[in-house]
Amino acid sequence: MSRDDCHSPANMDPADYKYVGWLYQGRSEYIWESINLRIDRDFIDPDKILRSKRLFDGNYKAKRTCDCCGAVFAWGSVYRHTPSNTIVVVGHICARKFNLLNKAALIRVQVERAAEAARKRAKIRKAAEEWLSTHPDLVELLGDEAEPEHQILKSLKNNLWNWGNLTEPQAALAYKLKQQEERREEMKEQWAEEAKNAEDVPTGSGIEITGVILSVKTKDGRYGIEYKMLVKDDRGFKVWGTHPTSLWDGGSEGYRGRRVRFIANVQRSKDDSKFGFFKRPRKAEYIEEVKAFSAGTKATYLKMLAVSNI
Repeated sequence: MSRDDCHSPANMDPADYKYVGWLYQGRSEYIWESINLRIDRDFIDPDKILRSKRLFDGNYKAKRTCDCCGAVFAWGSVYRHTPSNTIVVVGHICARKFNLLNKAALIRVQVERAAEAARKRAKIRKAAEEWLSTHPDLVELLGDEAEPEHQILKSLKNNLWNWGNLTEPQAALAYKLKQQEERREEMKEQWAEEAKNAEDVPTGSGIEITGVILSVKTKDGRYGIEYKMLVKDDRGFKVWGTHPTSLWDGGSEGYRGRRVRFIANVQRSKDDSKFGFFKRPRKAEYIEEVKAFSAGTKATYLKMLAVSNI
């Protein structure tokens, strides 16, 4: 049907149209999500336009198509036709064709870019959820609502939700850390009982320490790399200080679980009477390997070493 109204392609005069705002009436949930996150006063809800008493009685009012050419569109602009004081809705193609002021063109690029990013995030999220469904034992540690305290678990969780899955070595590491967390929970009561029964750290010079090395750490000191060790004395308390050079026999991993005896100057911690610091260790020697002592057996103590994060 031929048209003779002033908004038809043959009769449209761009000078008669004043820009009011832009709209989107497509079906992409990601674009709608991006639009809802924006603060843009120019956006006009399509349903609101249809309720306007000044809306031109044409294509848009009848079937939500362009008032100019009649084509279906997702992105469009709203104008006020100044001679008739009516509202006209024009698709983005006609707006560009007739050089009408069209902020929707710029908004469209920004919103579609944000929508594509949201679509990718949703795809990765779905992949991560599917991966977790095949590893249900890790949901509590790496799930969306989990807040792991362990730094490695935090890193693994970030990898999962940023990439959608974990590699097999990463999954194996997560299972290992999960087992350690479970063992640590199991041993909390025993640790509490041992701490309750432990003696206070003796203080002074020439204090003899006999116990088991829990860990050995390295740190940068004034004269290069220094080795520090944490020792649990047979009396239950723990002390931290310099690893004697006379005990050096290789990598630090080989020290954990070995029993030692040495003499040192010891100072008690201000915050914990069961913990102290030693310096100037001397007459240090390895003695028999781990055996039953205080409240623990060899097997139990080795289990505790396996979950120690000190």
